[in-house]
Formats: sequence, C-alpha cells, structure tokens
Amino acid sequence: MKSFELPPHLTESEMIGQGSSGIVYSALDLRRKEKVAVKVIPLAAKAGEKELEAVSKYRQLHHPDMVPVLEFAIEDDFFFYTMPLAGSTVAKCGKLSSDECRRMGVALLNALEALHDAGFLHRDVKPENILIHDDHYLLGDPGLLAPCVNASFAGTPGFIPPAVRNQEKCPDQAGDLYALGKVLYCTLTGNSVERFPEYSGDGSRDEAELMQLILDLCDRPEKYTISRLRKYLLHPGSFLNDRQEKKRTRLMVAITLLLVVISGTAIHLSVKKRQTETQTGKPAVQTTETAAREVKQDVHKTDTPQPEQPDKPEKLELPENQPDSEEIPPEVMKITVIRNIPVTNDDEIFMFDKKLQEYSDRRFRYVTEYRNAKKKFPSSERSKQMNIQYGKTAFYRFTELEKQAEILRSHYIYWKRRYLDYTTRLHQLEKLSKLKLKKDYSYIFTKHSPEELRLKQKEAQDKKDSFREKLLKNYRQQLELLQQP
Repeated sequence: MKSFELPPHLTESEMIGQGSSGIVYSALDLRRKEKVAVKVIPLAAKAGEKELEAVSKYRQLHHPDMVPVLEFAIEDDFFFYTMPLAGSTVAKCGKLSSDECRRMGVALLNALEALHDAGFLHRDVKPENILIHDDHYLLGDPGLLAPCVNASFAGTPGFIPPAVRNQEKCPDQAGDLYALGKVLYCTLTGNSVERFPEYSGDGSRDEAELMQLILDLCDRPEKYTISRLRKYLLHPGSFLNDRQEKKRTRLMVAITLLLVVISGTAIHLSVKKRQTETQTGKPAVQTTETAAREVKQDVHKTDTPQPEQPDKPEKLELPENQPDSEEIPPEVMKITVIRNIPVTNDDEIFMFDKKLQEYSDRRFRYVTEYRNAKKKFPSSERSKQMNIQYGKTAFYRFTELEKQAEILRSHYIYWKRRYLDYTTRLHQLEKLSKLKLKKDYSYIFTKHSPEELRLKQKEAQDKKDSFREKLLKNYRQQLELLQQP
C-alpha cells in the first residue's frame, strides 16, 4: 500500500480511514476543484477482486440517493475510486427524531429500490455506510454489491437476518430491508445494534408507532415491499391504521363464517325435525304434552312464594368525570374510605390487583430470561446459539410483548380513574387488618400466660408486617405502571 501514489491531480491527500479491504484518503481534486474521498484497494487480495467487480457494476448506476463514483482507475496492483467527501455519517449522529428517521428511511428505500431493480443486493446497509452530504442522506460503500441470484454470505454482524446468518437461506432483497430496520432502530433509540430490541418507551406516539414498524419489519422482513414501507414512512399513523383494518377484516370474516355455520346447523336441524314428524306422525301429542308441562310450571311459580333475595352491597363505582389522582383532596378520600369500608374484602382487592400486574410480571420475566440468555454465551457464538435455543421463546415473546405496550397505554385514562379505587381499598384493608389484630389481642390476653402472650404478639405482629409489606409492594408496582406515559 505504501508503494502506491495517487495521480497528480489528487493533491493534499490525508488518510481518514482504514478497513479490511483498503485505505480511504481525503484529497483535493484539481479537475473538479473540490474535496473528494479516495479509496485505494490492492488487487492481490481476493476481497480486492470482488470489490473491483462490485464497484465496476455500481458506477454504472446513477441515483440521487446513492453516493456517486466520480473517478475509477486501475494502476499496477491497485485500483482506486473517488466519491464526494461527505460531512459525516449517520453513525456519528447518535439519536435522531422520528421525523428525521422517516426522512432517512425514505431516502434509503429509494436507493435500495434502484439497486434491486437493476438486479443487485447491497448486503452492507449500516449506519457507517450512510453518508450525510448537503443535508441529504446517501447510501454508499458498494464493496459488497452482488447479483440478486445466488448471492454469497456477507455483511456486518447485527445487520444480517437470522435465517441468512444460520445459512438457512441465501441473501435476498428482504435482507437489505432487515438491515434498514436495524438502522432505523439505531437512529431512533440511539442504541447500538447489539441492544436490539431494547426500547425505553417514553417517546411520542409517532415514535412508538415507528418502533412497532421496526420490530415487525425485523421480525418478518419477507412480508414487506419497498413501496409498502415507503407508504408507512411517508404517512405517520398509516401502519397502525392498516393493522386495525386487518383485525376488523379478520373479525368480519370470522363472524360471517360463524353465521354460516349457525344457519347451516339450524337448517339441518329443521329438516331433520320435519322428517321425524313425517315418519312418526306425533307432532300434536308432543305439542300438547309440552304445553301441559309449561302450564304446570307457571302454576307452581305462581303458588309458591319466592324467598326474598338479600340486598347485595354496592360496589365502588367511580363517576365519569372523576378527576386525576393528583387532584383528589385528602378530605374527599377520607370520606370515600369511611363510606365504602363495609363493601370491601381482601379477595376483591387482590383479584383486582392481579389484572393490572399481569403485564408487569410477564414483561419482567421475559426481559430477564432474554438478558440471561445473552450473558450465557460468549460473544463469538452468542448470536447463533441464542437463535437456536432462544429464538422462538424469550426473544419472540419479548418482541410480541413490546408490541402490546401501545395497546396497554391506550387504556391509560381508564386506569387513572381506577386510582381512587386502589387508594380507597388500601386504606380499607389496613383498617380491617388493625381491627382483626385488636380482636386477636383481646383473646390472647384472657387465654394465655405472659410468655405465650409475647410469642403470640410477635407472631401476630410479624403476620401483620408481612401482609402489609406484600400489599404495599403490589400497590407501588401498580402505581409505577399507572404513571408510565
């Protein structure tokens, strides 16, 4: 590499990067009178021959969202090509807004569409290969460009689909879309690709929708087309609307099939009944006997007095215009507690707590299982082993659970209304516990010796503390879940 000298019209050269295949310089192009990036690759290596073939094909393509090859030449045992010198790459930008991620995604889709229409795969879509030039996103680094048919395995770990990584299928156009999904994840969250699919969930509704699209794209890239992805990126809200429309369509189909089955069953039973009546000739006798039985039942119901049903206590119902929990005055809460003490019991509150805590418990279990799986294997074989042992368990369930997060948040207003119910029942339960403990103490004083009394007091106090600690722990977990945006 040291023996190679740049042509005379490329001056003021300075090395700005080095990769496995060659070295990248910045230089002043006297012909164009602008700064350019020059990549020099030795032809002796096998990778150099492949990149020479890839660049020679790439330079024939022209698209505004692809980095153009300005100059291409072979000298001695090297070849070089020049490109516009970009100001930065997406990898150096960190986290981007959801609008900026959508704009970048549309530009990359346009570039990939041009490549795929020409019969090529990029195979190395990643943040380091997306350049920012004049506030425009460009797809660059054509070193791994290959034909769509029978392409060999290549790419950067983390941006390769699991099926291709495990050599279950050859690289295809869906692999480029999968890598695009990983790029969108890195720019939307600011995380590295190794942390996929971790997501804080504290962003806007548009960001949450884009994250759902990314998760679905990386889970099933083969079901997406470039035009469909472009539609979802250009029109915020269209992804969720399409999903809801599909659910409604499936529901209508299911209802229609159910009605057809019910109608067919009713017709079959009607025909069978008519055939039976025709063969036996006893429809009138059966009708008379049935009528007599109904008359006897009516007389019995009229003569026999029915016992009065005891009044059931009213359950605590919140008004429609219930204010948020932060606005409820302490006096109002105290009055509500006193009014509703007779209608509350332990089973009700724990049954009600269980409904809301189910999501939190499942999510914690799946996240823990997935993180333990990541720690179990060394970095060199982690991805392969995890896909074999955990690809259809923890990772899949965690991904599906993250998709359900938006549905849970849509019920946020309803759970905020239930906040008063939780607070009221907590006070009720504490008060009832104290009354029961006081009653136990009065019995202990009359039936036990001082030594037994101390042991019973300690046992009762421990039981009370354990009960109260468990109750408050569940209560705090529910409040944390309610206060999530």
